[in-house]
Amino acid sequence: MTYALSLGLMFSGFVVLLIFGFTLTGLLLAAALYGMGDGIKTIARGTLPLALFGTKGYGARLGWISFVQMGINASAPFAFAWTTQTYGGWWSFAVMALCLCCAIATYMFIPDPRTHRHDPAQNRRLPENI
Repeated sequence: MTYALSLGLMFSGFVVLLIFGFTLTGLLLAAALYGMGDGIKTIARGTLPLALFGTKGYGARLGWISFVQMGINASAPFAFAWTTQTYGGWWSFAVMALCLCCAIATYMFIPDPRTHRHDPAQNRRLPENI
């Protein structure tokens, strides 16, 4: 829920920026919402893998997560600049808001390991006629 809250705050920052434009009020409100979401995301990024997978291999798991994240973060300014130059500022922010929507949708597909499905052991065996 914490990570979903952070993505929602970041998304609302983009929505505020798209609605109010580059006014002082819009920029301040968007920066505050996006900043709160980014701060919560930073905390959740460190604690979520620990809660989901435990302490064994924690450093390696964070390394793999950071590897992908650093690649995306390194390419984001170039992609944002290209989108802004090609299509204009409004569309580049709309694309970023769309990326956040995709992140939220992807988050919803992550199964919660704390919930146990009722799966009796006999249902896990292969059928005998195979």
